[in-house]
Amino acid sequence: MASAYGRQRRGRQAWGRHRIRRRRARPVNSFRGAGLRVGLYYSILSLRDDIRHFNITSAKVKLIKDQLTELLNGYGEVDILITDGWDAPWSRITYEEVPFQEIYEHIKNLQPNCLLCDLNASQYPAGGLYYSDVKAFEQNAGQKVPEDSDVPALSCVTLTDGWFRKQRDTNGTLKAVTTVVDEWLEPLNRRHCNLILNAPPTRGVRTMDRI
Repeated sequence: MASAYGRQRRGRQAWGRHRIRRRRARPVNSFRGAGLRVGLYYSILSLRDDIRHFNITSAKVKLIKDQLTELLNGYGEVDILITDGWDAPWSRITYEEVPFQEIYEHIKNLQPNCLLCDLNASQYPAGGLYYSDVKAFEQNAGQKVPEDSDVPALSCVTLTDGWFRKQRDTNGTLKAVTTVVDEWLEPLNRRHCNLILNAPPTRGVRTMDRI
């Protein structure tokens, strides 16, 4: 869920931000209407805002907090916030540059029951929680949930060949139902792990009919 504050919409009038927020709240409200719970994704790394390694300032940390404030105040109860681009080999932004404890406390002050899940499994042992309320495993990156895992976790993978929607996905190969259910969902649930299955939307921001 992108923020209307700063990152994509810098310079907008307040009324413009509210209009954008209402439009983006529609899928969230639809999910809740169907009995689903809501989680949001937020990337600490932002090339658009020049938030990157060795280039963090107090103003950029404030921008991150402002955007998180909007996301956690504008879309109702959020069960989990998944963060990315933070203490990852490819982003190199450390928990000191963008201070973890400060951001964590900011999130909890806004929504005490919101769980934080940082995609940092490549950096820490698989058997414990580090800088997260929920352990994250990225299956597409080869990260596996240990057979004897007893930590609260999620494992994320795509229905299509890779992350981000591509035109070829319209008629491309999807993962088989037996793979999703028998090989992923049920075994993962037995290990205290939720399956996060990415189903990329169309350009009209709708789920593809065949999904």
